[in-house]
Amino acid sequence: MKKTVFLTLLFTLCFVTTLFAQDPFGGSRSNSGNSSSGGTRIMADGIIPVKVKTKNYPNVIIVLADDLAHSDLSCHGNKNIHTAAFDRLYNESVRLTNFHTDMIGTPTRAAILTGYYPPRVGVWHSRAGRSLVKPQFVMAPKLFERDGYKTALIGKWGLGENYPFRPTDRGFDYVLTHGGNFIGDVGDWWANTMFNPVFSENGVPKKFTGFATDIQFSKAIEWIEKNRSNRFFLMLTPNAPRKPYMAPKKFVDYYKRIPGFTGELAMLYGMVSNLDQNLGKLLNKLDALGLAKNTILVVTTDNGVHTSIRQDEFRGEKGSPYEVGHRVPCFIRFPREMEHSIDVKPILCHFDILPTLLSACEVRRVPGMDLDGRNFVSLMTGQITRRNPRKVVIQSTQFGRPAKGYNSVVLAELVDTHRAAITRTRELRLVNYKSLYCLDTDPEQVSNIASRAPGTLKELQLFYDDWWENIQEEVNKPARIILGNRAENPTKLSCRDWHGLPPASQKEIYDRVPKSGSWEVLFERSGSYKFTVRDRPYSPTKVPLGATSISLSITANGRKVPRFVSVPNGATSATIISDAAQGEATLKVEVAMAGGRSHGAYYLDVEYLGPPGTATETMPEHRTPDVPKTNGPDAYGSGGRRGAGATTPPSSSKRGAY
Repeated sequence: MKKTVFLTLLFTLCFVTTLFAQDPFGGSRSNSGNSSSGGTRIMADGIIPVKVKTKNYPNVIIVLADDLAHSDLSCHGNKNIHTAAFDRLYNESVRLTNFHTDMIGTPTRAAILTGYYPPRVGVWHSRAGRSLVKPQFVMAPKLFERDGYKTALIGKWGLGENYPFRPTDRGFDYVLTHGGNFIGDVGDWWANTMFNPVFSENGVPKKFTGFATDIQFSKAIEWIEKNRSNRFFLMLTPNAPRKPYMAPKKFVDYYKRIPGFTGELAMLYGMVSNLDQNLGKLLNKLDALGLAKNTILVVTTDNGVHTSIRQDEFRGEKGSPYEVGHRVPCFIRFPREMEHSIDVKPILCHFDILPTLLSACEVRRVPGMDLDGRNFVSLMTGQITRRNPRKVVIQSTQFGRPAKGYNSVVLAELVDTHRAAITRTRELRLVNYKSLYCLDTDPEQVSNIASRAPGTLKELQLFYDDWWENIQEEVNKPARIILGNRAENPTKLSCRDWHGLPPASQKEIYDRVPKSGSWEVLFERSGSYKFTVRDRPYSPTKVPLGATSISLSITANGRKVPRFVSVPNGATSATIISDAAQGEATLKVEVAMAGGRSHGAYYLDVEYLGPPGTATETMPEHRTPDVPKTNGPDAYGSGGRRGAGATTPPSSSKRGAY
């Protein structure tokens, strides 16, 4: 009897322990840093911690440059530049020689961090409300964070500045970033530049001294040193070497001495050299800390490049469905287990990175997480040199939504079996649904063979058709900014996320270009909301609206609620208080100017005040941190250069807002 009771208790204890060890991600690895001893894992969502054994799981660093070309690197044959760090990485890494991104950067960032086709998660544009990854798609930092990793984003984000799209909402513990898609973008601090920029550090705007790329790498190294005893996932995304080209003087002056180098080319090469120097510092620091042999280092870029001052063996440029628009350099170094200095030649893409990292680090997926990307660890380890041929679609657009076939390419590996039983793989491209190219014989994509290979053309068109139908459900549902949530109140909206035609630069806002659009939002709580219109982000500098009236409309369930207010002459802001019902809505604000012109609200603060019918604020006044002045004035002259005057960056509530 005693034996039976004892066995029953033992069985119950084992069952309960096993049950508690599970979480929604499966498995039960501990949060014990890079040690091999046991540890305790406390899940953020309250799952009961369990002591388990761990092993030396690798760290992850992704360095995602901005508009870096194959031809920018000396290891790829450029004799006018010496990129020592990239050359070192070239010789120590797995080289993905057939690696593809999207034609523009924002969808690439979404694909790397989610493992899905960008349109599936709601992203195919760099603005216009189409750069927001829908909340139901779990991103890489959340997966790594749940498995005990420290996580950081340093540099460009570009995937949303409002709840629930901020990097902190998606799993990053430490964030140093700017607003918008580039430094000085519509969503960034007013008149921000690459020199002495203002960055948001964990939600607090700070002015830094120096060049942006130097600052970003310096902060990354500082963060690595601080977290060297933990497992960590670092996304380092410098703003180099994208336009406008600029670099510290010593780098630019070096190239100006080379005959034939224009000012712009000297700036570009100076920017690449500065990036290379910083990459070298990162490699050396990993060596010095003893982390190099247990860190997966991915170095790549976000899209193809402008070719006006570059030369490339392929056709196309940034934004183009031809090869230069999406075929980019990619190096992956993992010295502990993987072979070094090998070429991986099959087609690989941006959304293959995440499933590969999850496999290499044994990080658990969310149940039912059916990624579009493929795990290619076996290709990097040399276990296999070939794999089943694949087809992949890349499509992005700078319009409100993609059109079928427009600006698209199908990357295809097709197997030919000859009569002599010799099998070979052909590499083809279906461009814009109609043009067909064989890269084996025509790498410059000059000869359209569609009329000579109707069967192959049809096969790739059918593949694209299936893909197109498969993504339509998500494409047709907009990602919505959430208003009235305690995580961000007030919410500071910028015209970058307009659905419509948002301004392309701060210069257009300064000139009050008559563009307009609306925000797709979700009011989390029914109640009274205060809507405050500004011509600039939050700033002690007060810029008159120059408006005669403001009109607000909230459209939900086919019902439109309009509001209107006159604006006194010289007013720097205008406020409307209106009730809004819980649920999805389209929010639009128009600013009427003297003379009959109008434009949308460039910057709009939305604050939940209290229950419906609240006429005045019932919450404490929202105070934001003081910020040091930015580099330049408020005024812009021709070409977007700043004129005389003074400006300060806006304040922010726990985010990089503008």
